[in-house]
Amino acid sequence: MILTTRNLPHYLLSRNLVSYESIVDGDLMITDASHRNRAFRVLCGSRPGYFVKQIKEWDAASIGYWENEAACYRKLMELPILPRHHATDFDSRVLVLDLVSGSEALSEYHRRLDSCPVPVGRRQGTALSTMHVATKGAEQDAKVPWILSVHETNPAWFDALSPANARLLEIVQGDVEYCEILSEVRKEWQPSCLIHGDVKWDNFLIQDAADPNLLLVDWEMASYGDPCWDAGSVLQAYLNFWIYSMPFHESTEPDLLVGRAQRPLAQLQPAIRGFWEGYASGMSYDAQLSRTMLMRSARFGAARMIQSAYEMMHHWQQMPPVGVAMLQVSLNILKRPADAVRNLLGFSDE
Repeated sequence: MILTTRNLPHYLLSRNLVSYESIVDGDLMITDASHRNRAFRVLCGSRPGYFVKQIKEWDAASIGYWENEAACYRKLMELPILPRHHATDFDSRVLVLDLVSGSEALSEYHRRLDSCPVPVGRRQGTALSTMHVATKGAEQDAKVPWILSVHETNPAWFDALSPANARLLEIVQGDVEYCEILSEVRKEWQPSCLIHGDVKWDNFLIQDAADPNLLLVDWEMASYGDPCWDAGSVLQAYLNFWIYSMPFHESTEPDLLVGRAQRPLAQLQPAIRGFWEGYASGMSYDAQLSRTMLMRSARFGAARMIQSAYEMMHHWQQMPPVGVAMLQVSLNILKRPADAVRNLLGFSDE
């Protein structure tokens, strides 16, 4: 069954998720929020609403991603970092979740404020550590992120490779030092728990900014893996927020770009430290282990930054200056992680 705004009320009724009276009385308000998947926001009058998600393409890969996410909602239903799960329909590949009222994506929140509050950063760390601790030692097939092998991947294997992405692959694969370091980072992969695998601010929902509550959504890429990948993904999100604020329309000179960034690193670093403090505390790291894991997370985050640049340019004809900057920052972190932790992320040497 393919869901639409017209048949969704009857679909929910057939699963006892809404009442016949609510349909007749017009209490239901349904909004199509489809993007990569079919998605609908359902308001139910004074009652909590639903977020209904269905795959759009019925190929093997899309079905596999859906099954992966469905398994995560069943497995992690007791954790407070996921929206409440109401129903799973394997025949129609549908998930029915809580509609998180009064929430917005963390990416929208940060852009609206044009800043990064420290309590929100700390909550990101707490949310990730909650999941990593709860699933420690899980027995699943470990998956290494594809970007850690991108330097060895034939471009012909990529589907719908844009000219900008082709240029990115050419730059990475043509740099011997880049390739050697990526190989080293891949060897550092130590799977030890369930990871989200696609942590980014778009996938965090924030409620009540005064006392922030964060939920993590879109679990299609979750797998058994290295927790430093998730942590590094948050670190690179902060650095991308800084890079995106640089005036590339004025110049491409690094010193000028850094000096005129709309969001200076000094303003973001307290939230970065807050994130790591929340994460390290939740993971029960001592000072020495915290530093070691921060270094590993920074290097994984640098690799994730290559992936972020690739995703950003999926439909671009030419590689933009911001993409070039992301690759350069990524390489700098991979080459000198200690300097990056100190100068970019804002941690002391102690």
